[in-house]
Amino acid sequence: MWQSSRTLKTNIPCPLCSDPLTAERACRAVSLHCARCNKHFALRDFMDHMDDALEAFVSAVPCDRV
Repeated sequence: MWQSSRTLKTNIPCPLCSDPLTAERACRAVSLHCARCNKHFALRDFMDHMDDALEAFVSAVPCDRV
């Protein structure tokens, strides 16, 4: 898997074309993107598919605490 500070190539297949999705980090959010379809997906819809690498990537995103 390749990774920059703001992206992580995952093993999660796109539901439309089956290409691997890329996790993209914004300031306080992570979404999944398919480069082939150019579609974005909510991370919450793929929670059952998270592996250790994606979980570590998401855990590095700062979040607001109440």
